[in-house]
Amino acid sequence: MRLILLSKTQTKFLSLTLWVMPQLAFSTNYAKIPADWFIPERQEELRQPPTHEVSSPGFVLDTRDTSDHDTTSLERAIGTVLESNSAALDRVEEKGKWQLTNMRTSLAIGSSGTVGILMLEGESAVHLNWRRRPKEQVPESTNLGSNRTSTDVANTTMTAASENDTKNEAEGEPLETINMRAGMAEEDILRAIEPSVRSSLATGRIHNEKNFRENLSRTAKVFSELIQDIDDSVYDLNWYVSGFRLDLIVSASGAVLPWMKVGGDVRLRFIWDRIKRIGSAAHPVSQTPPKSGMKKFIYRIAEDLSLASEDALEGSGFRPDFMRVGVGFSVDGNIYVVKSGLEATFSLFFTRSKKPLKPRHERAIDHKDEYIELASGELENELAYARRHKINYEKVDDNGRGLYQPIHRVMYKIKRSHFRKGLEKSFRIARFFINQVNRHSQKHWEVSRVETICEMSLTGIFGLSPLTGIATTRLDFVKD
Repeated sequence: MRLILLSKTQTKFLSLTLWVMPQLAFSTNYAKIPADWFIPERQEELRQPPTHEVSSPGFVLDTRDTSDHDTTSLERAIGTVLESNSAALDRVEEKGKWQLTNMRTSLAIGSSGTVGILMLEGESAVHLNWRRRPKEQVPESTNLGSNRTSTDVANTTMTAASENDTKNEAEGEPLETINMRAGMAEEDILRAIEPSVRSSLATGRIHNEKNFRENLSRTAKVFSELIQDIDDSVYDLNWYVSGFRLDLIVSASGAVLPWMKVGGDVRLRFIWDRIKRIGSAAHPVSQTPPKSGMKKFIYRIAEDLSLASEDALEGSGFRPDFMRVGVGFSVDGNIYVVKSGLEATFSLFFTRSKKPLKPRHERAIDHKDEYIELASGELENELAYARRHKINYEKVDDNGRGLYQPIHRVMYKIKRSHFRKGLEKSFRIARFFINQVNRHSQKHWEVSRVETICEMSLTGIFGLSPLTGIATTRLDFVKD
């Protein structure tokens, strides 16, 4: 596990990486998620005749039939995780000037549905973040920025994370962060990127400084232009965009590349966070649904989230914090959900406001003739699935507003009504894990945040992301 220890007397922290074996028995209990928690494409694969299957790192995969709905074994397994982690944490003694502040348990899913602790590489499906119960917590003034990873290389991860700042967590190796705002002039952009340019060049991994500076300044300009529409997209809904992010890596030649592309050494992140108070004179709420472009996309997601989350967590003691969704932009101004790492990785963060929901009958809910676009690679298995299920798609070439070389992608048209059902399913799955947390009492420590990572089907339905999956959305829930 990776431990972050916080000094009681100074704002310092120490990160230690330890390898331990958990006191769990997932490899023999064969805890499995219900088959319908996968996206429909993976459900089809599960129902195919069994074939030879290679175990993923840290897992023993099981080829027995997976029930569509039964959660009995999963409930027992999650209970074991909670009780084991709670007991271990309660034995931690505070001595000297260092103390344990946070812990993270990462759960992952094998290709046949087997659930286990994430020990090596792969995509996590669920994170359970632990903290000391409020009366035992470190004062807020000593909170530190987060440095967490969604592909943890240990079974349990310790973090020194502020409970209120998880959107801009670092995932994996350290990175350079560039804070941006809307409408920046060219000289402001150059000043904003200069510290990160110097730090990146100091690594010695970038050999073409001129190329790097040109590519990064062009990327920063595009990012600043996109912020303006996002900053103005505030509507009379219960969810709004609170943040925007672009993750990149830089090659030795100075090329700026998609985060998920293999081969880059220097990692960069552009960040915009909303700082204006929603509804203030400087940032009024729009009462009129937008007609096109990014604003229309944001309005649709916010409206669907308002409906999907309406009763999802009632009485659970948790509330939605934010949803992250991966998006892309075309040269003609269209915005779409991104299924794979084809391009620069943009993320929109939607946050739930505290105002009460309007009565359902006052909100439009019939969008059967509307669509949301989903971008993916030109993968034959996905194309075959789309043909079998009569899902409309189009093959296109695009350069993402000049951020990268033209690439081949497939754009799938997803019914908005299906997308909303997918969101509702995501909330139901998250509620399952929250219910398990509530069923198992914790003495001195508690699970204060539950994160679920999902991938998106070509049908618009969501499912938990397996080890080999590609996360499309992440939903975060925090304890009230």
